Amino acid sequence: MTDSLTVVHCEGWDPARRAIAGRLPVAVAQERDRAGEQYAFCLVDGSGRVVRVGEIAWSAGFARLWFLDD
Repeated sequence: MTDSLTVVHCEGWDPARRAIAGRLPVAVAQERDRAGEQYAFCLVDGSGRVVRVGEIAWSAGFARLWFLDD
C-alpha cells in the first residue's frame, strides 16, 4: 500500500518509454487549467514509480485518468 503520492505536472505520458513527458512547473499547469488548455499530471509513489496519469483539457470537455501497473 502506498502511504503518499507526489504530483508531477507535465505535457503527458510516453507509454513506449513508460516515462513522464515534458515536465511543467506548477504555475504553468495552473495557467493551463484556468484557460481550459491541455495538460497532464502523474501521481508518483515513494519508489519513483508512476501509478496514475491524468489528462485534462477543460475547453474540450475532456478528463481521463489512467491506472498503471507493472
